[in-house]
Amino acid sequence: MVTIRVASIERFVKGFEAQPFSIGIDVHKRSYHVAIRRVDGKVMTWVCPADPEGFVEQIHRLSIRVSAVAYEAGPTGFGLARTLRSAGIEILMAAPSRIPRAVSSGAKTDRLDCLRLAEYAAKGMIRSIAIPTPQQEAQRSLQRHRHDIVDSLRRSKQRIKGFLLFLGLPEPEETERWRRGAGEALLALPLDPHARLTWRATCES
Repeated sequence: MVTIRVASIERFVKGFEAQPFSIGIDVHKRSYHVAIRRVDGKVMTWVCPADPEGFVEQIHRLSIRVSAVAYEAGPTGFGLARTLRSAGIEILMAAPSRIPRAVSSGAKTDRLDCLRLAEYAAKGMIRSIAIPTPQQEAQRSLQRHRHDIVDSLRRSKQRIKGFLLFLGLPEPEETERWRRGAGEALLALPLDPHARLTWRATCES
């Protein structure tokens, strides 16, 4: 898909300004792949920089009635969705697992993705997820980080116990509930120097 001049988009929407347009966006770090769909089913696609404010300005310059803008939730976060919403534009942010997929596996490109999203939005086939505030998003990130740390610690403990089992060494009492002194008890185990290096690597991984 190539970049299209604003004049080309203006010609495409001319005469349909009062009719609802649906827009699908395939969002990337540096660019948006956009599809705009008229009520007669005709669609135009283009690429623009990944700039939420700039995209909103572009839509406003067209002076069209937008029924909804749809895009998939993903690693780019919710910045575009919040900018669209604050500009009074209806946003449908779809969970990838809830977007209808073709029965047969066919070509998958950014252009086809934004075309499908525009079509699904026009037909009411997308149910939006809740869009969090920046504060809620920060809290969720903190919770995910805590979960990752706890999960990493659990897996490390499992690896240590598995290593001791492999060497035929009894587990120190301190590791039963991983109470204070577990580290010192593990360091005091009679390990071959090579096995001790392996054990240290196991603890640090």
